[in-house]
Amino acid sequence: MSKPHHNNNNNKPFVIGVAGGSGSGKSTVTRQVLASIGPEMAAVLIQDDYYCDQTHMSPEERRKTNYDHPDAFDWPLMVQHVQALRRGEAIEMPTYDFTQDNRASKTITVQPAPVIVIEGLFALFDADLRKMMSLKIFVDTAADVRFIRRLQRDMAERGRSAESVITQYLETVRPMHKQFIEPTKRRADVILPHGANGPAIDIITTKVVSLVRDLERAWGRAQVQSFATVFVAACAYGMALAAYLPTNSTPAHTAATCAAMHCAGVARGQSGYTSVVLM
Repeated sequence: MSKPHHNNNNNKPFVIGVAGGSGSGKSTVTRQVLASIGPEMAAVLIQDDYYCDQTHMSPEERRKTNYDHPDAFDWPLMVQHVQALRRGEAIEMPTYDFTQDNRASKTITVQPAPVIVIEGLFALFDADLRKMMSLKIFVDTAADVRFIRRLQRDMAERGRSAESVITQYLETVRPMHKQFIEPTKRRADVILPHGANGPAIDIITTKVVSLVRDLERAWGRAQVQSFATVFVAACAYGMALAAYLPTNSTPAHTAATCAAMHCAGVARGQSGYTSVVLM
């Protein structure tokens, strides 16, 4: 690991967890968040790259791995890497070769940043990871849409046949989703019930951009990197509240005002609820 950057307790990175079923749109949410704050502001950990090393197993045994079970992941390594990034240390993130059903020899250097995004099926599953998160998002998408996306991806990117993808879906993906992934929705702060839908993403990212620009004008770029970690959460919660208010009785400017007030409350650690659904 590289030499640690200075990172005191009052300036910890803001950690976002993005969870959801296979093909739900998690990567789309992550890309939009990065686009809104700038890639230099975030370190991204993809949970798919933290599947366990299976070098000790034969190719036949590897093919039987249930990739949709929590036990398939190297949880200690992932927790260790998030902790290192929060301390201001760079990490060597593993990569996974799905054509070989095994961890690849190549690693990716991930530098510390003000924002850390953890994306994966089980991003909200592990208690140790959740304790380090400031914002937990669950991307909820219809099962048929998720299956079609997974079928297309696995055939195009992972060298799979249609028959093998369908068999895996019926035998492991679907039952594991119901048993392990769906229940983590209860852990989320924000739920996107129609997947990575445009309006919900726009609500979050628009406020992110607005707050970051305001901070840039007030304090300059260096201070933005110090304060952005808090305001990413504030924007998400605040705009979620604005979207949640009844439009037939609350004027738009009043909703925006309430959202802004709630942003300030979250920034001070005074959030008053546990979960919001962005319709």
